[in-house]
Amino acid sequence: MDMENNIVNIMSELRLMQSTMAQSLRLKMMSKEIEFDLTGNSINKSSIRSAFLLHDSSPVSLVYQVDGRQKSCFTNDAGTAFELPEDWPSLIFNVESNNEPSHPSYSNKTGCDEYQLRRSESPRMLEEKLALDLENRLWFLPRQRAFNDPEDSFEATTGNQIDGGCASPIASCVAVTYAHRSHRNLRVYDENLNDEENINSVVQIRKCKDPSIRHSLKVIVIDVHHDFVLLLSNTDIFEDYPSVVRSPRIFEWFLGLGLSYQNRGGRHVTHRSGNICTVMVDYRGQILTSASIEGGDSGGPCFSEDRSLIGIMSASTTTNPRLGQEYDKDELEEELQDSSCNPADTLITPGNLIVEAYRMWQVKQGIIKTRKRKAHDEGSID
Repeated sequence: MDMENNIVNIMSELRLMQSTMAQSLRLKMMSKEIEFDLTGNSINKSSIRSAFLLHDSSPVSLVYQVDGRQKSCFTNDAGTAFELPEDWPSLIFNVESNNEPSHPSYSNKTGCDEYQLRRSESPRMLEEKLALDLENRLWFLPRQRAFNDPEDSFEATTGNQIDGGCASPIASCVAVTYAHRSHRNLRVYDENLNDEENINSVVQIRKCKDPSIRHSLKVIVIDVHHDFVLLLSNTDIFEDYPSVVRSPRIFEWFLGLGLSYQNRGGRHVTHRSGNICTVMVDYRGQILTSASIEGGDSGGPCFSEDRSLIGIMSASTTTNPRLGQEYDKDELEEELQDSSCNPADTLITPGNLIVEAYRMWQVKQGIIKTRKRKAHDEGSID
């Protein structure tokens, strides 16, 4: 009898030990990944800020993917800690913030991290390396029915040539492209319509590095004023996408990818670099840069040195003038954008406008919900 009681006690102690045994929580922010050993289902925001070298006042949110949908962790009543889902040990969580993690400084060169090594290289070497690494994030939209009026004839892109406008992912299932020229024929997808009626609401995109990789996406947001369109896949199709999408910073260096070079073999990936000239937006919410843009670059992604997506190229200073209200602005801009011109300074649509439009769409669809914003955590979305 005593032996049986001892066995029961031992089993109870084992179960208690298992319930309190620490499990690893995996957090990722940009290229940095950190593990926390937790015994409960919550983690303090201060621990996250400390681990990623964020300022104490930096707003942070914690997001994860479930069945292709992005979800945010709720906070406790005090707003100081995130409550984790029951299956958190099997998930990878992304830390989001409008601030970047700091990079530690070292007293000797042997402790330099990858960031410091890249900073020591010449700007040209950095640009070439970054362009090769980020080329995987450039996609294109071939000629297809969605860009034409139903009554008009069209010639679809055939084979594996690159022939179309730029698109790039902003999440595992969402991409962004421009809204002008032929993309003006796009319409937001309507679940109540049939395939034929949604013909201008579903587009195919292809990967520039391998055009045989193709996906169909639905149009979910069209913002003509800011010149961008958001496209959604029902599944996670993008393996390489930016972990941070944000607004540009004054005088910041950036790299833009495009498709402006064309020969008999089709279009080819190009890149150019420049600096953000101002953070003041023009009448269309766009920002001036010192880089040059040519035909075929519209919709091309712009990346900062830390690989954040800071916007997409949308127009040049010679093709997007401030026209007076007495003119038909849409018609004149269309004619100017269709005409050939010399390279000029680039106007980009800021990344914060793009990601905010996607989040607002998620809120309207009930995928995520907003909560009351607190003074110490302004700007986060749960």
